[in-house]
Amino acid sequence: VPKSAVAVEQVLTLRHLRDLDAVRNDVFGHAAPLSDEDLERELAECTKPGARVARFVAYLDRVAIGSGGITGHPKLSFAFLWAGGICEAYRGQGAYTALLRARMDWARAQGIEHAGVYAKVDTSAPILAAHGFQRYGHVDYWER
Repeated sequence: VPKSAVAVEQVLTLRHLRDLDAVRNDVFGHAAPLSDEDLERELAECTKPGARVARFVAYLDRVAIGSGGITGHPKLSFAFLWAGGICEAYRGQGAYTALLRARMDWARAQGIEHAGVYAKVDTSAPILAAHGFQRYGHVDYWER
């Protein structure tokens, strides 16, 4: 599959948000799909004037295969990328890179010069490193 076949769209409609929720559930194992009320509340946050949060969905042949979000802090010229993930069956086809590019384009349009992200060592970290991200420390996760 050519990498150019992956299309990334910013979440601007309930359809986008439903697609994002389905991908998020597949990739990260969330319990249940969000209610229409929750989706409408999230959509309002993504689309209000001056929104600091943006979400994106990656599509291949009109099938939602990945998603990711970004929170911008323009006054600090910093953004934080989060929840970037690709459905397992579609990994290795350029979707993560396309989502990264879309989020960074959004950040630059906000005047943001720096971005950070927590990355899994075996999956997203090598992709991020290939695009110029540098590693600063590590995070330990504790479960009870």
